[in-house]
Amino acid sequence: MVECRCQTSPGYWVRATCRALTRDEIAWAKRVARARYASVESRPESNRGAVMTGAQGFTSHFKGALGELAYCILFGIPWPARVDTFTGPPDVDPDIEIKTSGFGPHLMARPKDVTEHAGRRFVAMSFDKPERTFRCYGWCWGRELAEAPLRDPGGWGKPVHWLEAHDLHRLPMALRHTTREPKESHA
Repeated sequence: MVECRCQTSPGYWVRATCRALTRDEIAWAKRVARARYASVESRPESNRGAVMTGAQGFTSHFKGALGELAYCILFGIPWPARVDTFTGPPDVDPDIEIKTSGFGPHLMARPKDVTEHAGRRFVAMSFDKPERTFRCYGWCWGRELAEAPLRDPGGWGKPVHWLEAHDLHRLPMALRHTTREPKESHA
């Protein structure tokens, strides 16, 4: 684990935990993203919810898988690499929802996700594309995120709950995980 400092906005700096992913790790996340994308595409259109399709949909799945894997590697816990986590189990056991953004150091989640998972921990991850470096900024409970203001950062007409990194609980979390490196399942 490497600690780094990141500017969240003028005058605000936060500490983050950082790590670059290897090509093999990126390939693993891409395989999981493809499976997630195929799962969504196989559903009837009326049963896809807010999940994007097409190239934008694959990118969203890929970014999410990369963030989950980076989080697990950073904290030495197994990555479950689940395909269908939209309504069931968390992204990472025991109760972690990873939210990965290319917008910078903050945590954002759709109102429906926050409402359905109020008792789960939401973790803010971001990445720098050229360096493949992922940063973990902090976390908050879903019920805390539900009280955060709504913003529409992309101007898509789909507001999300938004917290700046300096408003999150600091790392490391008091998690009860094993300490082994995530291993790819060949089953």
